[in-house]
Amino acid sequence: MSLDPTTSPDDVLIFWFGAAADGDKNTVVYLQNGWKRWFMGQDLLFDLVQHSSKELIARAAGQGPLPAGPLGLEWTTSRGKLARILLLDQFTRVAFRGTAQAFAHDELACDLARSLASEGFDELLPVERFFVALALSHAENLQDSKLHVDLAARLCSSLPAGHEVRDYFAKLKGFPHEHFETIERFARFPHRNALLGRSSTAAEEAWLLSPSCPGWAKSQKRACLTYWNGRGLGDVIRFLLEFCLIPFDEVNVLDSDAFAALKASGKLAFGQVPLLEIDGLELVQTQAILRYVAGKKQLRGTTAADEARADMMVNGVLDARMQLITARFQADPTAALAKFETATLPKLAGHLEALLKTHSGEYLCAGGLTYADVVLLETLCYAADECTANLESILAPISPRVLAHYQRMRAFKHVGAYLQSERRKPTPDVAFVRRTCAILGMPAPEYARDGAKPTAPPMMGRLLLSLVLIAVASVALVAPRAARTARA
Repeated sequence: MSLDPTTSPDDVLIFWFGAAADGDKNTVVYLQNGWKRWFMGQDLLFDLVQHSSKELIARAAGQGPLPAGPLGLEWTTSRGKLARILLLDQFTRVAFRGTAQAFAHDELACDLARSLASEGFDELLPVERFFVALALSHAENLQDSKLHVDLAARLCSSLPAGHEVRDYFAKLKGFPHEHFETIERFARFPHRNALLGRSSTAAEEAWLLSPSCPGWAKSQKRACLTYWNGRGLGDVIRFLLEFCLIPFDEVNVLDSDAFAALKASGKLAFGQVPLLEIDGLELVQTQAILRYVAGKKQLRGTTAADEARADMMVNGVLDARMQLITARFQADPTAALAKFETATLPKLAGHLEALLKTHSGEYLCAGGLTYADVVLLETLCYAADECTANLESILAPISPRVLAHYQRMRAFKHVGAYLQSERRKPTPDVAFVRRTCAILGMPAPEYARDGAKPTAPPMMGRLLLSLVLIAVASVALVAPRAARTARA
């Protein structure tokens, strides 16, 4: 289902909760549908990006008329107000995530929540009341924050002991008080300061870095990826962050002094990049980073078996991908890339073709989309830029299922937009190879040394910038290395 300016309140509620208004909505399943769409889901994110919900949000904010529902359910009724709250509070946070505009309609949402708190709150289902209270949790004033605490308590006290919704809410019992205490202490949410252009006080900075800082505050600080100014192991992380619509900043290590300072900072547990700072964590090792990011968006797999299968395929794809990363750092990059194109890529595609035949789904795992699909897509996009032959002509005769998977994944609108954007790194040139080797204290291949003829082999496509990590495959990937040892 899509959202557009003609959407009714019922449409919004069905879209958010994933259930019709006349269904059994007092269940945890109903709650979790709406909960996952903001906190964990992918489908809402994609739909909001791909459809015209931003115009609908603007109308909910009073910038244009809102149509009445098909059954006469007007936007001024209790459930109509709930629909507007969802648009102004939850949908806005998704549609404008990572920008100041994500908070632009908080006051309007709180106005509606206060209105419902005084009249109409108890007409709503328990799971719907939760999202009314949640809007007030985002207010940067004590009055609304206290009302959030009161409404949460009022909701739980209205349900009998053992009620599944009450039990579900009980898991979040500290949530209202944490928000209230933060506003009481700082009169604002410090984790919003950067996005809103506000300067943080020393006390706020200390709180954000302290172990006692709540997870909801840490999770809203923009992630930061530190890596060379190119592809390598860092680019598959960039690609997954972009795919998951997780805003992030990037710090590029451009010389050996900067790399030495980074290692001296203690942020690199093993003295290696990439480094991803996210949710208060300082994560290194590519596969650990990928798994963590995937877990934030429920892309690890729906079952333990799918999780293991996804990890297995990611390991296999990244093993093959290492040849792309290191090719430009070989004495003969043309030969290294030719080997990938004629041997490694067909072999990888053959293995994946066989795995795709084991189930009838559209993705690598039977349970649906996982981060393995994203890692494969990024690797194939990288290959398309480095292969002399057209990628589709390589895959079509030997791996039609892999080709269909590649085409399906590229069809995501935000994927195409990213691939065409300036955020996508180009393939490495001679200067990049020379600089990266200097940072790592290793000799550059002869063709890339000062005085050598600066000709990199011409490749087809848009040649994206690769970036070989850490002295190139030596530190590459822990899990694949262990797997190779086991096979030996």
